[in-house]
Amino acid sequence: MAERVPLRFALLLSPLLFGGCSRDASAGSEATPAQSSAAASAEVSCGTGKAECPTQRWMKANLQAHMRSKDYTRLEAALKQLAEVEPKGFDGWAESARAGAEAASRADESGVSKSCEGCHKQHRDTFRRTLRSQPLL
Repeated sequence: MAERVPLRFALLLSPLLFGGCSRDASAGSEATPAQSSAAASAEVSCGTGKAECPTQRWMKANLQAHMRSKDYTRLEAALKQLAEVEPKGFDGWAESARAGAEAASRADESGVSKSCEGCHKQHRDTFRRTLRSQPLL
């Protein structure tokens, strides 16, 4: 009987298996959602009924917290930071985050919400299936 590989170990190996872990878009070594699904389909240790996932935790601590406190300056900065970590294969992620940052710069809460909703509608399901347990920020 084969021994199961702990998720943490699998995630440490995934850059080696899928061509590196550079966030430099010019390097072309980021895993696509399809490539990442093998690591993500191993036992996921976060999400519904479990500990918060890394990006979920970051979004709550930064985006949601700044939105609730109406700290649009910090919200704008956090959305700009989010735009910089668009995962390969998630086209439109950066544009949505930048649109949210632009809305935050005008203290346009409705505009920020619309950009977040649009991004979540477009990417949430795929992100949860493929990159949920991997930190982006």
